[in-house]
Amino acid sequence: PSDLISKALSFKIGNIQFSDHLPLAATFDLDWHGDDHSHPTQLDTNAENPVEGINTALRVKGIKWSVTQAQKYSEFFQQEIIQTYSALGITSYEYDQTINLFANLLNDLTSFFTVPSHQANRAHSKTGALWFNRNCKQAKQHLCAIYNDYKSSGVTTLPKEYYQAKSAYKYVQKKAKQEWQLNRWQALIAASSTRNSRKFWLLVNRKTKRYPLTVIPAPVWESFLRNYFALPDLNINTIDGFYEQLPLWPPTDPEEIHGLISNLKVGKAPGPDLVPAEAIKLHADWWAKILATTFDAVNNSGMVPRIWKDAIIVPIHKKGSTDDPGNYRNISLLSLIGKIYARFLLTKLTKWAEENNLIGPEQAGFRPNQLAVDHVLVLYHLARKYSSPNRGQLCAAFIDLKAAFDSIPRVLLWGKLARWGIDKRLLWLITKLHDGSATRVRITPAGDLSNSVTFNRGVRQGCILAPTLFNLFISDMRAPLIDSQETIHAPCLAQYRCPLLLYADDAVILSFSRVGLRRALKIFDVYCKSNFLTINHVKSKVLIFTKSRKTYNWRIDGKAIDQVFKFQYLGVLLQLNMG
Repeated sequence: PSDLISKALSFKIGNIQFSDHLPLAATFDLDWHGDDHSHPTQLDTNAENPVEGINTALRVKGIKWSVTQAQKYSEFFQQEIIQTYSALGITSYEYDQTINLFANLLNDLTSFFTVPSHQANRAHSKTGALWFNRNCKQAKQHLCAIYNDYKSSGVTTLPKEYYQAKSAYKYVQKKAKQEWQLNRWQALIAASSTRNSRKFWLLVNRKTKRYPLTVIPAPVWESFLRNYFALPDLNINTIDGFYEQLPLWPPTDPEEIHGLISNLKVGKAPGPDLVPAEAIKLHADWWAKILATTFDAVNNSGMVPRIWKDAIIVPIHKKGSTDDPGNYRNISLLSLIGKIYARFLLTKLTKWAEENNLIGPEQAGFRPNQLAVDHVLVLYHLARKYSSPNRGQLCAAFIDLKAAFDSIPRVLLWGKLARWGIDKRLLWLITKLHDGSATRVRITPAGDLSNSVTFNRGVRQGCILAPTLFNLFISDMRAPLIDSQETIHAPCLAQYRCPLLLYADDAVILSFSRVGLRRALKIFDVYCKSNFLTINHVKSKVLIFTKSRKTYNWRIDGKAIDQVFKFQYLGVLLQLNMG
């Protein structure tokens, strides 16, 4: 402190007319260099491939959809879009011409929905209490005017009007705060009674918009993403010659696309192209024809628009230090039009997987008509069944896989799908959608972005295809356990052997003996290594459903995992005695 005082250049007591406290303003002469919080963005505006160069202009922030915005968009759509691009849905072009024309369409829409950078900065620099309304502002201005007159008059005593104005200002503030709180409670009750969950949580989580106190520099984010998600894929060819003689697909039906558009959820954040779902649904008939033609061009050429592969990550802090990128949950924003195309492919992928019964009943994650509670009930039933006899037990190992969705080698995934007989063109298009997929991190609420980082492994974050592709990748996890079902002592549910329960990447290995579970864990470890899945030994636990509280040593690949007396599985707390 003494060193700091010696560097002081000035020291002044300021005035605030509407407060009982006075600010201190000091100036110091310090040799200080702040951290680099810059976030440069590399833009490829001269890409040789017109498809790869779609709309590479920096998109800072999108315009928020509203009734007023819908009217402006409708006028723009009628005057600029329909007249220029309607031929895209009725005229036969070469595939590359169709995709280039579609790229120009997206560029025009992105330009319309982009907020200028200076407006984005101004919108997110405003702070203050949400209840501070117009009356508060007027009362504050009146108080300041009286104080300024007093200062310029040279009088030594504050006038009586100042104290009256100050008292009135505090009263207006109190009344405004009470009215705001009352209105907020009434809005919460209305949202709850009408089951409007989105509005309810928006009200609960509503905060003043301001820049975060800690900003992680863009280079730190880029290094983090490269180290964890941009590892090179395996240098092997699992589908050599598979794409020869691709089957022909019939023309895309606009009615099918119309159905996909109608299923879009409104009120969601748009992706890098900034086109919101509301804009697409507002002219669904027009878009259905345009997208059907564009999808045909993509299906036949494999030229997936670059913007469909890009993502913007919005980091949400979970816990721990705000300076560590690993303490954030990454929410990926993808192009909504790209999501429609991914849904178009998903329909074909799901149909093929169901017709061939590729995903077994042990997997309940991301599947229609299956819930997390289904697996909880199965586990509870087996625990009751095998722990009821005297000295009976059911041994369960709850395995946590580290970043499973983001780390699986794509070449292994493509190889599995090819061996199981997937439609060649479908696999070809899925691989094209993943090749060169990249992401940027939104550094500030104003929309500043990091440089682009290419993802070479894993399924795409936020993509509608990702859960089904991951389920297919681990759908052969049960096979080696079933091959050894006698030696691992797999429990039986009716006539069905059940050594494994899966809910997405949450795995539970089951056995009615400790010896059996140890053998099952070795088999499971071999499977994980051969499929490049990493077991998180710290978060993985063993729970033995029994009356005894005796503990044992458990290891996977020589690394210890803890035995616990209770475990929270899919949101339900399970205890060893089923209490």
